[in-house]
Amino acid sequence: MKISIITLCRNSEQFIEQTINSVMSQSGIGQDFQLEYIFVYAKSSDNTFSIINKYQVNFPKIIRIIEDEGKGICHAMNMGIDHADGDVVAHLHSDDFYNERDVLRTVAVYFEKNRKCKWLYSSFRLVDENNCVIRDIRRSFKFEALKKWCIVPHSSTFIRREIFQEFGKYNPVYKLAMDYDYWLRISQKYRPYVFKNRYFSSFRVHAESATEKHAQSSAQETKVIATRYKFTKNQYSVWEKIFDKLARGPSS
Repeated sequence: MKISIITLCRNSEQFIEQTINSVMSQSGIGQDFQLEYIFVYAKSSDNTFSIINKYQVNFPKIIRIIEDEGKGICHAMNMGIDHADGDVVAHLHSDDFYNERDVLRTVAVYFEKNRKCKWLYSSFRLVDENNCVIRDIRRSFKFEALKKWCIVPHSSTFIRREIFQEFGKYNPVYKLAMDYDYWLRISQKYRPYVFKNRYFSSFRVHAESATEKHAQSSAQETKVIATRYKFTKNQYSVWEKIFDKLARGPSS
């Protein structure tokens, strides 16, 4: 089995080396699974390119760098998918990282043994810019819960490539909440397996992250998705509370 990890990067020097090390230090590479690591690189004013290039020189058969076309996050994510040839695809953003060395081997073994499983994810950890744990967030799956809130952490999610062939890629109409739309789309046919007691990844919260900088825009997109999937009034009221909190910011 081959796993393709995709990392988008632009001015990412502060955290990207930790991201890369968490991937390249995975156990079982070349034995239990094959690894492909794709960087979608946007022109940067810092040392991002020199960092990823250093690793590409050391791992030329694993790491590839493709140039971002400058059409937004969703387009860049889809570019990575277009270039990926792994059986399983995952997006790990440049400020997130895998917590343990056996994450990819665990994923490969599960997919090999469970051919009907089309996608999976685990619980995850929130950390700050200093790697201090903010909170461990335990996850399960219920479609009704997904309609109320995005319970699927993209940094801990792995999808068979055939899913993208069947459903298409992320919808470029959405600039920030494209993953939430995709989970809703595919889970109507395929339920994911969830490693409830594992925390595959850490999702970093910091001032420069897209989640923090564009919270209000993300909330607006989520309203559109909520309407598209025809949420009930009670479900929508849950969203309204979340939107208000995001719009007010962390200090409220």
